[in-house]
Amino acid sequence: MTTGCMTRDKLTPHDFKLNLEKRGFVVSDKTLTQSNQKITSYYIATNSEKKYNVEYYELNNEMTAQGIYLKYKETMITTGAQVSTEVNLGNSEKYVDNYNGKYRVASRVANTIIWVDANIEYQEEIKTLLKELGY
Repeated sequence: MTTGCMTRDKLTPHDFKLNLEKRGFVVSDKTLTQSNQKITSYYIATNSEKKYNVEYYELNNEMTAQGIYLKYKETMITTGAQVSTEVNLGNSEKYVDNYNGKYRVASRVANTIIWVDANIEYQEEIKTLLKELGY
């Protein structure tokens, strides 16, 4: 685990959509399907081969985002992953694991979260994508 004072820039919903569309993803705005009033934006981006999704959430505040991030992380931990990593830097947190042939990532920057649950064969592609997005 790493900690520090560095802060990261979050992606706005618009920037998330544009960035992923440029990479060939189909991005769907699912905000209106959410009954949780704390979610201000919710997008699902599907890669061009329809092999995995990248979910993006923008929450009403950073505290809410921290709580949802912790729920994702706790769920991942309780499944008993074979390999996991955690990084905490300023306004961001990231938890990554490999479990049962899956590569899972919960990454928070400020009041936004990106969640990915994909087959492990896409791990390197997803790592590169999230690094480029700043998550």
